[in-house]
Amino acid sequence: MSSIEELTVGGSAMKTYVGLPAGTGPHPAMVVMCHGAGIDEFTKDRVDQLAKAGYAAAAPDVFHRIPEITDSAEKRASMTDGEIADDINATVDFIQAHPNVDGSRIGIIGHCMGGRMSFLGAIVSPAIKACVVFYSGNMMKTWGEDTAKSPYDRLDEIACPVIGFFGLEDENPSPADVDQIEHRLKELNVDCTFYRYESAGHAFQNFLAKNKFGQGPSDEAWAHVLDFLKENLG
Repeated sequence: MSSIEELTVGGSAMKTYVGLPAGTGPHPAMVVMCHGAGIDEFTKDRVDQLAKAGYAAAAPDVFHRIPEITDSAEKRASMTDGEIADDINATVDFIQAHPNVDGSRIGIIGHCMGGRMSFLGAIVSPAIKACVVFYSGNMMKTWGEDTAKSPYDRLDEIACPVIGFFGLEDENPSPADVDQIEHRLKELNVDCTFYRYESAGHAFQNFLAKNKFGQGPSDEAWAHVLDFLKENLG
């Protein structure tokens, strides 16, 4: 069962796409961070697939402060890590307050810029117990003039397991970027597993991007996601 809920963050109304499993629970839950296209049919499908697998899932519209901007690059340029952190924490609070959710079993997942935000969520929210990342670009960059450190520079603040999925033909993150992120996580003794797919580039799981989508890597990665979540969230 899916619905649109409206949360208030910093005085702004943030629409959130929510999917709930059958039954009363209490269910484990996932925060779903959108890619650059926002809460489109792909992001909604990830929420629905997680709900089908038994996880309450909520995808916040992180573009809620800039509804007048339609260009995706301009949207991204208008965002700050501080505001994204506020959106994530508000979504976590919403999930934890839901009567059918076990607030002690919450994870986060994201694709593309959502993968970067998934890392950020694991950094800023101690409630996050599992972090799923798909092709997280711009990890070494800060977003917003008030942001002192990039997500990469804050990886030492992660206290949960991480699983990541990347295409070897991607340029952002490049294979070298992925190696650097993985090395840093292992250096920090963060429990992490990264999967790399040959002949796959950016957005290989996005079925809306026909020239990028890879059925084989997408299916294999999703199976790993569900195994990871079952192991870490139940």
